[in-house]
Amino acid sequence: MSIIQTISQFITPSSLAQISSMLGASQGSVEKAMGGAVPGVLSALMSAGKNPAALDALSKALHQQPPGLFDQLAGNIGKDPQGLADSGHGLLSSILGGGTLGVLATKLMEYAGLPKGSSGSLLGVVGSLVMATLGKEVHSRDLDVGGLLKLLLSQKDEVARAIPNDFAKSLQGTGMLDSISDKLSFADADIPRTDKALKNEPQRKSWLPWLIAAAVLAGLFLYLPGMVGEKNGREIPGSVVGSSADLTVAGVNLADSLQGVFGDLGSALASISDPESARASLPTLQSVQDRLTMIESSVGALSPEGQRALARMVNTSLPALRSSADVVLGDTTVAPVVRPLIDDILYRLSVLASG
Repeated sequence: MSIIQTISQFITPSSLAQISSMLGASQGSVEKAMGGAVPGVLSALMSAGKNPAALDALSKALHQQPPGLFDQLAGNIGKDPQGLADSGHGLLSSILGGGTLGVLATKLMEYAGLPKGSSGSLLGVVGSLVMATLGKEVHSRDLDVGGLLKLLLSQKDEVARAIPNDFAKSLQGTGMLDSISDKLSFADADIPRTDKALKNEPQRKSWLPWLIAAAVLAGLFLYLPGMVGEKNGREIPGSVVGSSADLTVAGVNLADSLQGVFGDLGSALASISDPESARASLPTLQSVQDRLTMIESSVGALSPEGQRALARMVNTSLPALRSSADVVLGDTTVAPVVRPLIDDILYRLSVLASG
């Protein structure tokens, strides 16, 4: 079976119009973004599958999907594209980690010319489509973890053919193309594989995404029912993503803003290996501070339900970010450069997490 062809049946002029309206983007840019996002997400999941913990998390997520979820996709795009986006975003963040997903969202925004902050929601829609399609195959074929990995890897050729060349080039060195790098024409020359890069890069750069994934795994089964809003006929009261909570203030989706903070903070922490790279990370850390100021000033305008949802989002990723920050600050050659900013950011995130 072809996962990409199966998903393509949902990418119709009508669904593109719905997504465009939700994002405030042109239909042309959304169509271009979808063309990169579908193979991009599949490649990232395949690459994540090399890690046993991430593969096991993905398998558990798919086995926990409610029956009939795939058959509800078309209706969900038409009725509640934002709910679909929120659910899918939570799922992808749980598997890939907020940092990896933030990088993918940024690259997609730049590639397709999407409005700032909208690419995370588009990735969420794609995440819902991909996960529901994989879930249908897992259930119908009774696939275990090994079978799921074989299913993913069987899509390598098609994913490599489908991913736009310019978008693939922008993902060089992120690790998200590792699974298909041997199928890309510029792979050997331009795209360093993560396992090769490990020989010369600090170890934390490789384990950071999995640390984040492990930390958010505890919330995975909370996100899953949110894709349809109920399980076994009962409403799931604790569902965050996929709930009716409105996280938009003055036209700004605070969930997207927060995911951007997580992504940039995770990338900045992973990039620090010596005093020079620590100094180079300062503009990014200062940008994170500025965006936190915007989020803090807007939280009060959310409903109580929205404030609780935002707090749960922070609680999901904060432990992993603290752990990676501890590694950075444990290096006495870089701590004096970045400690004031990192300590301030983590404190402010902890306040947001408290609701």
